[in-house]
Amino acid sequence: MSASPWGLLGIARTSDDGEIRRAYARALKAIDVDQDPGAFIALRQAFDAARMHAAQVAARVPEPALAGDGPEPEPRAESSVPEPEPKPELEARPGWVEDVEAIQALIFGDQTREAIFAEVGLRAERLLNGPEMEQIDHAARVEQWAVQVILSGIPRSNALLLPALRRFDWIQRYQKWDCHPAIRAVVGRYMDCQLVNDLNDGKGIYAMPFRLIQRGTKPRGSQVALVERFLAMVRSEYPTVLQELPPQSLEAWEALIARRNNALPARFGQARRIYWAKFVRFARRYKLDLVGQVLFFTVATLLGLGLVVATHGLALIFLVPALVNANKK
Repeated sequence: MSASPWGLLGIARTSDDGEIRRAYARALKAIDVDQDPGAFIALRQAFDAARMHAAQVAARVPEPALAGDGPEPEPRAESSVPEPEPKPELEARPGWVEDVEAIQALIFGDQTREAIFAEVGLRAERLLNGPEMEQIDHAARVEQWAVQVILSGIPRSNALLLPALRRFDWIQRYQKWDCHPAIRAVVGRYMDCQLVNDLNDGKGIYAMPFRLIQRGTKPRGSQVALVERFLAMVRSEYPTVLQELPPQSLEAWEALIARRNNALPARFGQARRIYWAKFVRFARRYKLDLVGQVLFFTVATLLGLGLVVATHGLALIFLVPALVNANKK
């Protein structure tokens, strides 16, 4: 042993077993057994060596007898039954730590979303409104943890979302230019949940395609166009809503949309729209739309005059009211 047992125990050389035990208990409290097992082993060896030395001294030096007490007492032998070792005192774990671990276990566990919702919400309210949240550093660490769990646990983390929004005032911070991207993502998830609630209540034109996908209804060709517009809108504006839809049903609808878009009529329609858009841009660039309007009115005027001449003026009865109404419009 490289160090003296008395130095490790923090006492002077002694043969008092009680003093050795008290010193051992004091030194044991200063050691984190889990973090530094080597220090604990060294302390234990020092404790055993000091006790052995004390026992040897007690066996070698007899206690003095008082006059008239009879023969000298025999040296005391060390007790063969070892006394119980003092156990390290474990500090009680804070309640907020248990809530954090329980919330993580529920969100990333195997139970259904419906089964964990109530307990996650209850523990989240208790965690976010506890007295420890008055400490700025603790509140900041809890906020970072909540952001990570909400985003990584979509859609099972919905019960944590609303309590965290209220506690950290994320919606107000979302409106500021320097809002952190992670908080923007959390608020975006909240907006996606609001859209899902509206669709479940039948609000909006996309409630029907949402129900079709969510219920796993067999795809039909007449509904493909509306479902395609709904999925395009969701991907661009409400991306996490896709995680609320059954994967198999979503794949079936996407396969049907892909087949429809790859069919010959769909490709012809896409080509027609592309070329028509190019023609419109070309016409606007060279003012062909204005030329077309002039030609139209010129031809219409000539036809009107020809009709008046051919009918000896009777056509004016019909042309004048039409021209007056056209001017009013």
